[in-house]
Amino acid sequence: MSAISAISPQFTSAALEAGGMAMLIADRSGTILEWNRAAVDLTGIAVDDAVGELLWNVAARVAPAQIPYEVADGAVREVFEALFAGPCRQRRFEGEVLTSVGTLRPVEVNIFAMESDQREYAVCLTVSSDQPGTVIPQELP
Repeated sequence: MSAISAISPQFTSAALEAGGMAMLIADRSGTILEWNRAAVDLTGIAVDDAVGELLWNVAARVAPAQIPYEVADGAVREVFEALFAGPCRQRRFEGEVLTSVGTLRPVEVNIFAMESDQREYAVCLTVSSDQPGTVIPQELP
């Protein structure tokens, strides 16, 4: 049983949608388990296109165009692995995403790892922005 599966699906769904922030939950391998409506609105990536995919692959698709896919993919993977390498299980950073009008929008990203009593892990990531606009996902190489 994972940390997230110990909670009722109705509660998990309500919690993911409550704050209006883009949120996702991934397992220890980086596979996205949950992807909320605000994440769809922010990234333009549908739930069915995100759930089951690796976090770093999906995140690299919405990186600014001047950052090559491979660089963005590697950077997100590095941050994810760093969560489990030391005692600090939380990271916060600022970045930018490409909007539907071709401008860069600043975002704040918070990512933290959770561990169940059975030593199973889940990662929760939230993205917030005060600026409107839809992100244009980049094509996979």
